[in-house]
Parts: sequence; C-alpha cells; structure tokens
Amino acid sequence: MRQGLCGDRVALISGRSENNDGAATAGAYIEEVCNGSERKLRPMIILSILFLAQSELPPVVASGEQIKSPKQPQIAVDAKGRVHVAFGDGNRIFYLHSESVAPLRFAVPVLVAETPNLALGMRRGPRVAVSGRAIVVTAISGAKGRGRDENLLAWRSTDDGKTWDGPVTVNDTAGAAREGLHATVSMPEGGFVCAWIDLRTKLADVRVSTSADGVKWTPNVVAYQSPSGRVCECCQPSLAVADNRNIHLLWRNSLDGLRDMYMAASSDGGATFGPATKLGHGSWTLNACPMDGGGIAVRNGKASSAWRRERIVYGTFDGDPKEVRLGEGEQPCIAATNAGAVVAWLKRRPGPLMLKAGNKEAAVIADDASDPVLVSTPDFKRAVVAWEGKRNGRPTIEARTVEGDLP
Repeated sequence: MRQGLCGDRVALISGRSENNDGAATAGAYIEEVCNGSERKLRPMIILSILFLAQSELPPVVASGEQIKSPKQPQIAVDAKGRVHVAFGDGNRIFYLHSESVAPLRFAVPVLVAETPNLALGMRRGPRVAVSGRAIVVTAISGAKGRGRDENLLAWRSTDDGKTWDGPVTVNDTAGAAREGLHATVSMPEGGFVCAWIDLRTKLADVRVSTSADGVKWTPNVVAYQSPSGRVCECCQPSLAVADNRNIHLLWRNSLDGLRDMYMAASSDGGATFGPATKLGHGSWTLNACPMDGGGIAVRNGKASSAWRRERIVYGTFDGDPKEVRLGEGEQPCIAATNAGAVVAWLKRRPGPLMLKAGNKEAAVIADDASDPVLVSTPDFKRAVVAWEGKRNGRPTIEARTVEGDLP
C-alpha cells in the first residue's frame, strides 16, 4: 500500500501492452480506499508513465493532468541502478522511482509530506539522496514563510519510499535556512551531506551538516564566509562527493562586487573545508543576483563544473582549472561519465534545453524546458537528465537517459 495524492492509501497495479507498432505502452490502475470503500479508477497513462520504447518523446515523470503544477525535479541513482525523483507541487512533496535507468519506468508518485510555505521554484525545492536502504528527501519550509522562519527539514524512508518518517530539522539555529536554497547528496559507503545558504548571522554564508542515517544531523559547519560579508544569496549551492568521501562544494560568491563561482573541498567528512578557489578566468561585475548556481560532479577524485557568467555557460573538467566556453544560456547542470562530462543548460528560461555529452556537439533535447538537473550512475556509464516541461499546455516533469557519449 502507498500513500495517495490526497493522503489516502492506494495500491498501484502497473501493466504493459503492445501497440500496433510493437512499442511498449504503459498503463496503471489505482485501487483507492476511501471511507472504508474501494473503487477502481480509470487507467492513468501519463502520471505512472512507463517508458515508451519507440517514442521520440522522453517519459513524463509527472503531469499537470493529475498533479496541478509539478515543479523542481531532483534525481539520484542508487547502487542498484534505480532512479529516484523528488519534486514539489504547491506545499506538497512527492517521491517516485524507476527500477532501472534504461528504460526509465516510473511508478506513481507517493506523497512524502505536505509542509507550510514550501520553498519551491528558481532552484528552490526538495532534494533526494539514497544510501543503502535509506532514502532521504530534504526541503525548506516555515510556518510564516516568505523568508521569515524557514528551516531545512529531512524525511526518511526505509521501505522503498512507501512510507516516510520525519521531518527532522537539519539547521541548528531556527529559521537559518530561510533563503530556501540547499543541496543534499549521499556519501560513498553510507551517509548524507547537506549544504545550504545560511542567514543566522543576518548575512549569508554556506553551511554544511552530515548524517550517518538521515535522522541525526551533525552541528552545522561554516564551509565558507565571504570577506565582503555574504555570498550570493539567491544562487543554490551544489555538492558532489568523491569515492574517497572528499566533499566538493560549489557556490556563487559575492566578493567586492563580483558574482563569480567558487569551490572548496573537505577531506574530513565535512568537519572542515579547505580554501575557496575561484573558477574561471574572467569575472562578473553585477549588483544583483543572477539566481543561477551552476553544478558540480566528481569522477576519480577530480571535479568538473558548469556555471554561467553573464550570458555564457562555461565548464571546467576533470580537475583542470581552464574554463571552456560551452554556449549561450543559463541554468547549467553537469554529470560525470566514463566518456566525459555531460552538461545540460537552457538557451533561455523557459526555452530550448541543450545537452552536450562528451566530445559531441550540443543538441536540443526539449523545446520548452526549465531548471534541468543531471546525475550520473554509480558506474559512470550513463547519466539521467530531468527538467520541467510542458505537454499539451500542461506542466510536466520529464526525464531522459543519456547513454555514454551519445547526445
């Protein structure tokens, strides 16, 4: 049994059939228990989408036909190759997963929680990470909201996302996460790490906390504090963890009027962070926040990054500090594969979604997209990209598998 979209308990029965072209189509029936009586609903083709094997369209993870306005997908791939997705809709947080990376076959979303004033939009929203049997979803919300009292909260499931415990609060000063921007990833060999923009000093710094189980979180550590007093408040931080458990942190700084990207690393599990290093050769003079925090990925202990300066997306790859111009656009994200980095970005927001894999030329993979996210599989053979999109005028969350260096 699973928790339904309205808090009811539902059971999902999925099926596949073959169309006239021999392509697999998806069907799912939901049996819903309401006030002690059962009723069988009509087949749900879009929400519980199973990969359309010969379709040119990527699978829809969630659609506005069933969930009013799904936003801000985040993804994680576990050691077994299962793809986990979290997203928000109003004040509700949803979770779902696919048993495989290729093809992607997503089950019906499960309601994790409904929480007041959920931070959602412009890279604010729930995050998901998986370690062993523990699935952790984090999000920021507050009773008053609007940047007044928000906390970073964590929920945990140990039964494949069927039920959820929590929340517990990650920040150890109330209301410190009220900027609403954070990142959460899992640690090799177990555990989780969170980073967020912290406002407890009424300025803005980057703080980090770790957890062995997703329930008990360590005292918060200042990973970086700008000499100018604050980092860029409205750009999300990003995290990536190497096989040796070194934690790599990326954020946009605000230093002497410049809004450049910086990176720092921790070699002691997040207890301390080394010196911050500026990325790129140029600088961006800007007396405003671009709301564009970029992304970071690690493979073989070497970090790669993708980020925006003015209207251009740049990358640094495999530990090499030399910046590489990728193209015009915004909202980049990155994953590492054996064939090279995979980078996705928007020509404009919303607008065409570009994807560049390895040495291939960048290609458009969606026409009307916002806020893409990328993650690699643990073996670095594939990557999965997800984004906000539209189908037939309705908002969607869509996903696609990237095979090796194929765009």
